[in-house]
Amino acid sequence: MSLDIQIRDNHLHFEGVNYFRGNASRVVLGDVGDKKTPSTQENYLDVRGNVVRKNLKIHKVTRFSLKGVQVASADIGGGLTIPGLGSLTAGGVATALREDELQLVHVSVLPKDLVALVNGNPKNALEPLKACGNGGRMVHQVFAILQAKTAVTLASSARFDVTATVGGITLSGTGGVGGGAGVVTTIDAGNSFAYLLLKPKWDANLQKNWRFVEEAGGDDQWSLY
Repeated sequence: MSLDIQIRDNHLHFEGVNYFRGNASRVVLGDVGDKKTPSTQENYLDVRGNVVRKNLKIHKVTRFSLKGVQVASADIGGGLTIPGLGSLTAGGVATALREDELQLVHVSVLPKDLVALVNGNPKNALEPLKACGNGGRMVHQVFAILQAKTAVTLASSARFDVTATVGGITLSGTGGVGGGAGVVTTIDAGNSFAYLLLKPKWDANLQKNWRFVEEAGGDDQWSLY
């Protein structure tokens, strides 16, 4: 069975889900913000705050090889900075993905865990999210591009730890199959590629009465509108 994936300059389609790519270099796992749908450019998240990232509980890390998948440099967009490799042009990234030197890595947290972190950080997450009104969204899934050998080790890890950096997060994976030494890598402005948004369901109907996020209201996928 072929991989259900399409890379476009404004979104990533993967296994029936459309992930946002607009502003991806400024969007990090655990961010909150206002979803923007301008008529003259791609939809994106305008980041307004974030949870305490060191408290993120990584639910799952999965890697995907794009060997044999049609990947065009125009769909990659700009160049990327890959940990361990440095700066690559869009054409270089596209070629390395097709040749399996680079792979896509999907990192997710459970919606309920993200909601708990948002409610536990009123100043930097809850209040900024509330201020966005009905456009408020949370980031619970991201895609990054990593060296294939890093992606393999990370995805096979049994334990994940997160620390915050200036432009993103450092993700440590340990306890993999065979008891390897594990791996430490970054997901930041350099290699961040796509993300999925989560709608908040508030505890009251009117914004002026909102006090906390009651639960996750469901995924919000990229679309033309």
